[in-house]
Amino acid sequence: MARRTDPLLHARRREQIVAGAAHAFAEKGYDGATVKDICRKSGLGSGTIFHYFADKRAILHGMLEVDRDVTIADLRAIEDDDALIAFWQVIDRLTEDLRDPLAGPLTFMLLGQLRTDPVVGELLGAVDAVAHGRLADLITRLQTEGRADPDWKPAHAATWAQSISDGLYLRSGDEDFDASFELVRLRTVLTRTFLLPPG
Repeated sequence: MARRTDPLLHARRREQIVAGAAHAFAEKGYDGATVKDICRKSGLGSGTIFHYFADKRAILHGMLEVDRDVTIADLRAIEDDDALIAFWQVIDRLTEDLRDPLAGPLTFMLLGQLRTDPVVGELLGAVDAVAHGRLADLITRLQTEGRADPDWKPAHAATWAQSISDGLYLRSGDEDFDASFELVRLRTVLTRTFLLPPG
């Protein structure tokens, strides 16, 4: 008789592994981190890890899949009764990881992987596509309501909003990076750029 898998335990174990991998990759980079490092950071043995993932590359993909699924679900769950509030909630969701000390090292690790692993680009691109669609729709509504600069094409404005927000991740590893300060400045820049009412 086949052994039944507890879906909650299965999900928790995968989360434990990808959380440990995130710490290992942030500390040593993708190439420098070993499965042994991931075992140490996750508190699990290699047998358990290989039960869930075939290899280190699969663990990286699993880490990005978890992030993709959670972020997309969060973006789709944002209520858009008030387009301005929803716009800022999307921006806040896209930048919330900036407060995590792992953000900088993981950003640079992923940039390195983009050159060699197309799956990384696909997984990151899936989040970007959903975020872009949400932002473009909200900017269209704000323009229609007279609450945003009507001279921007909404899709172009959404690309700029994402580019400015994403740019902070490139600085998040700097020694003097202060996420709270930078996120306040981000709101100021986006408000002035798109002629939004303060929010």
